Amino acid sequence: MKTRSILFGITMLLLSASIYAQKIRVGISAGPVLSNMFSKVDDEKETVDMKAGFAAGLAVNAAFTENIDIQSGLNFVQKGGKEKDDGYKFTLSLNYVELPVNFVYHFGEKQNSFFVGLGPTLAMGISGKMKAKIEGFGTESEKIKFGNDPDKHDFKRMDVGANILAGYHVSPNLFISAQYNHGFSNLFIDDSDDAKLNNRYWALKVGWLFGN
Repeated sequence: MKTRSILFGITMLLLSASIYAQKIRVGISAGPVLSNMFSKVDDEKETVDMKAGFAAGLAVNAAFTENIDIQSGLNFVQKGGKEKDDGYKFTLSLNYVELPVNFVYHFGEKQNSFFVGLGPTLAMGISGKMKAKIEGFGTESEKIKFGNDPDKHDFKRMDVGANILAGYHVSPNLFISAQYNHGFSNLFIDDSDDAKLNNRYWALKVGWLFGN
């Protein structure tokens, strides 16, 4: 129910943006990702090591004034984390399709200028893999299944989060941005107060908006 409400709110926000925006431009963006995961089980907190991945997708920019935009799009994002100990290495790779809605402020004209922004994200898990390597026993891997049935699935499919970003417009078309995404959804299917698992990631992107 919460996810549906958030999805409805984001949809209405994007529809409003398309109606009142002065100009809408479409483009592409891509770049590397460093992700990790935060867990809390029986009051014991743990953050796993960073895992390298990438993000790429469609960028949509709706301009309202000379300084204020709404940036959205649809991105493929690799999340997860890894852990390494003596004779043991564990990697969890989770692939998502993510919809951001970022409110962005530009310091000056949209050429040779900095910008900052923030906003919510809604991601849907589409695939994943868990890989474990134990010294003396070899390597084993298993596909991750997303859903809401604890007997059939490993993690919840929907992941609600928030972005904080900053960047620089090299030209009206070319931009570079760095973002931090903090996941609020508990990925564990059993919503227990004693067990939580959240996604987090950093991304560095280069993007291009078509048109002027």
